Parts: sequence; C-alpha cells; structure tokens
Amino acid sequence: MHYLQRYGDLQVPCTPYTLKKLGFEQSLCLLKVDDYNLMIAPFQLGFKRSVFMGSLSIQEITFFQKYTNSIAGLSLGFSVPTRKEPLLFFIRCTILSLSPMKGRDTVALFTLDYKNSPDEYIGILGSYLEGQEQLKQLYESYGKEELRLTPEVARTMGYNLYATIKDSSGKEGRIQIFSLNSKTIVHLEGPHVQERTAGSKVIFQLYFKKYKCTISGTIQESNRLPSGILRTRSFIDFNPPLIEILDDYYFTARARSLNQTLSQELPTSS
Repeated sequence: MHYLQRYGDLQVPCTPYTLKKLGFEQSLCLLKVDDYNLMIAPFQLGFKRSVFMGSLSIQEITFFQKYTNSIAGLSLGFSVPTRKEPLLFFIRCTILSLSPMKGRDTVALFTLDYKNSPDEYIGILGSYLEGQEQLKQLYESYGKEELRLTPEVARTMGYNLYATIKDSSGKEGRIQIFSLNSKTIVHLEGPHVQERTAGSKVIFQLYFKKYKCTISGTIQESNRLPSGILRTRSFIDFNPPLIEILDDYYFTARARSLNQTLSQELPTSS
C-alpha cells in the first residue's frame, strides 16, 4: 500500500523504454467491450486510471463512443523475473472517455477508470517509479564530471559510434560525440555546419547496444575550432536510459580498477 500512498495519483508515460522495464507483454493487452475484443496499447499507465491507444477507423470510434461510462474488461500481461510465464491481470473498469488522438484520426484514446487494482500490478508500477527516483539521484551525481568518449570508453559503454542531432526546423545531421555525462553532451560537426544558437532546442539520438537514447537538449554554446570543426556544448534533460548506461559503465570501470589493484597486491609464486 505504500506505493499507492507515494505514487497513487501519478501516470506513467509509456515509452518503449518504460514498457521494456515494466516487462509489458503487448500481445496480452485486450479490452473487452460488450461482445468485442479490442487490441490496445498503453499510452499512460496509472494505479487507478490509465489511457490506452487503439487503432480504429473514424466510423469505429463513433460506434464505440456509445460505450462511454460503460463497464469493460481490461486484460494485461507482464513478464517478471521470478516467473516462467507472464503474470496476467483482468481489471474491471469504466470507459470514462473515448476520442481520436490529436493529429491522428484513426488512433483512439480510451481513458479507463479501474474498479480494482491488483496488488501485484501495483507492485510492478510502484517498483518502476521507485527505480526512476533512484535514477534521478544518479542524474545529479553523474552530472559532475564529463566523460571523454575514447574508443575504449565507447566499447565499455556499448556505444555504436553513431549519433544524430535534429533542430527545431526538423533538419537532422550526423554528429560525433566528444564527451558526455548525465547533464551535458559535447559534440563535433564539420566545417560546413553553421554555429548553433545558444538556447535553441535540439533532439539527440545516441545508439547503444542496450538502448537507442532519444535525448532532449538545449544548446549552451557553439564555437568554431581553429581546424574549422564546430564544437557545441548542450545541456540535456533527465534521460533514464542514458543514466542506466552511465551507471553500468561506472560499475564496470570500478570493477576493473579493483581487479587490477588486487592483482598487483597478490604475491607472485616463485
């Protein structure tokens, strides 16, 4: 119950990263409305209320709107480490609203009010949110020192040496990451690229073996080096996948350092 007290009114935006961390099984997500079974996907998950997406035509959306305020049955499945088979839930709910998603007329948003919230379901969401709080603490600690992205560091991080940047106009280009931490990215671009304006918003895509990180950033400064290369520093928003990758890197680096120290201290056999 402590999860309900701490997070009961929160909604979890369902990014691919979030669904992977939750162990969500898309093939097991169904909404039973009257005699109809609809394949839906989570848009926002909550403890008492959630929003789901469904692919419906405009005519189908109009048809199912007559079930607003009606009782429906929601089936969900999650993979958990302690079970061989997915954990299944059936939740009775009320359809509070049904409307097209803004800008996507053939995608319907179902807002569902839960009649019951199974304890294990609460535990899955609560554990995820608790983990995000821990990552926010690491966001602060891992933002104090920039990590130079040498080939050795890149290998340890599982970085694929591929990154892009997109500005507010939608223009996208490939970049080279020079250094980063949880709060900052310093990147390099060729002489043909114009200097970027401080305060402008950008989106970074960094490709790692573990995750593809989509990171929102704000340009801090952009300077031309004597060679003509453009060097830009950006402040980046809290990004859980990136912080996980940094945490894994520092754990591996500490373990290697400890092993080297121990091997130097151990006596050699004659």
